[in-house]
This record gives sequence, C-alpha cells and structure tokens, in this order.
Amino acid sequence: MESNKRSLYKSITWPAVHILFVGTLVYFFEKIITGEAHWEYAGTFAIIYTACEATGFFLHERAWNKFGEKIK
Repeated sequence: MESNKRSLYKSITWPAVHILFVGTLVYFFEKIITGEAHWEYAGTFAIIYTACEATGFFLHERAWNKFGEKIK
C-alpha cells in the first residue's frame, strides 16, 4: 500500500506536470494557427483547464462512491 506522503507528493506533482504540458500545447497551437502566441494566455488556459478537470474527477469519484456499489 502506498504511503500518505507519497500520495501527497503525487497529488501535487501531477497537476504541475499537466499544467506545463497543456500550456505548452496551447502555446504551440496558438503559434501555428495565429502566427503569434502568448505564454500568459496559454498558462491561464492550462490552469483553468486543469482546475475544471480536477473538479470533474472529484465529482466523478463522489458519484462512484455513492452509486458504484449498485453496478455489478
């Protein structure tokens, strides 16, 4: 079983990696599509996207905890 400390580190590092990855993708797609790109926009989008994704995952987990036992 995984320790609480290890789980905490993973919970902190994964969003950081995800924000960097999404921000980089948005930056380069914006550069390809418009010819110019801004790290401020890409970073803001990445943070908002990751926050929405984390919220959705949390709600999904709560729903599974409530209704998941009914599925066999």
